Amino acid sequence: MEPKTPIKMIVKSRYGPVASWTFRTRSEQVNVQDRASLNERASHCQEIAAVLQQYQLLYPSNAILCGWVGQDPSQPPEPPVSISIAAASEIGDRCREALDELERNRGFRNFTNLVVTGTGTILDELERPREVSDLLWLDAYTIQFHCIQVITQSDIWLPFTLRGGPQAELAALNAPRLERALRAMASHSELSFSFEEITQFALNDGFHLANRKNEEGDPLDVIDDAEMLQN
Repeated sequence: MEPKTPIKMIVKSRYGPVASWTFRTRSEQVNVQDRASLNERASHCQEIAAVLQQYQLLYPSNAILCGWVGQDPSQPPEPPVSISIAAASEIGDRCREALDELERNRGFRNFTNLVVTGTGTILDELERPREVSDLLWLDAYTIQFHCIQVITQSDIWLPFTLRGGPQAELAALNAPRLERALRAMASHSELSFSFEEITQFALNDGFHLANRKNEEGDPLDVIDDAEMLQN
């Protein structure tokens, strides 16, 4: 029997998230953006990243503090601060160290977003692990509550590609891994869980992703649709 041809590497949409999930603190609304609040946001981000790391879906390598508030408007905008990290367990301490240094040099700074990026493992059709960039990433922000958003622009979880090509075996190897991680995070006692049911690229019931389809039930080529909307 001829061996299976290995899959082409991960398809990633450049037009926006295929799906995202938001984990929000259940505590009282956050009204004051002080250092304690920023440290708390980094700690929650670390907790979510640790679960994704456990399931081999995100090996964090960078934590990026961006969107500074409270700087002198007469001065040029301060650039994002990128922090190299080796594991999820470093996120809280390394962010606190960076904020300490900023505060010593420039006074208190409130960042609007903490973005955590890195690599993640997928399984190809031969069940071989492949490490790829930006399989999932995190965006932590505060709008009344601390929110940590888990984002994917990959179609690896879908039975059809974003172009509508079949990949059921591939999805069967990878989608359950994502589901287990999401269920583990959703059961976290301190965080509530929400999701967008429909994006431009996929349908989401919370833990399962499905392709968008036409009236005949055939999967859509959503990349062509996205390009048409941009033009």
